[in-house]
Amino acid sequence: MAARAGSDETLADLLELAEQRQGVRGGRALARRAGELGHEVSHTTLNKILAGRTENRQSDGTVDAVAVLAGVARARAHAAAGRPAPGRPFAGELPPEADRLNRRQRDVVLAVVRALLDSAGTDAPRTSGRTAVRRRKP
Repeated sequence: MAARAGSDETLADLLELAEQRQGVRGGRALARRAGELGHEVSHTTLNKILAGRTENRQSDGTVDAVAVLAGVARARAHAAAGRPAPGRPFAGELPPEADRLNRRQRDVVLAVVRALLDSAGTDAPRTSGRTAVRRRKP
């Protein structure tokens, strides 16, 4: 099936386009090619997408790899995954003075960001092992 641009386009469609564009077949060959292009992605994940057997949302890294392989814009690949493309790194938008925040203040900022992500229905992985809010010792 040829990939179709539009709201009904899927990651599987883009991987089929990637197979044509890269001149390879299957998840293993696509994963190898993605690595050559600087994007690490599991061949198992790509095979599941191709077969329509994805149980969960794909990581930004996986979707970005699909975009590169298919030769399409990052925004198009993220739309095919059913979400908006991430913007530029949020840390780059913080004022330099934010580095002066103490641990408790940083935890508050992180808690607000996590609450906003949760309310937006995003299931972004939490990379920090710290709790969002710490309790004061009595």
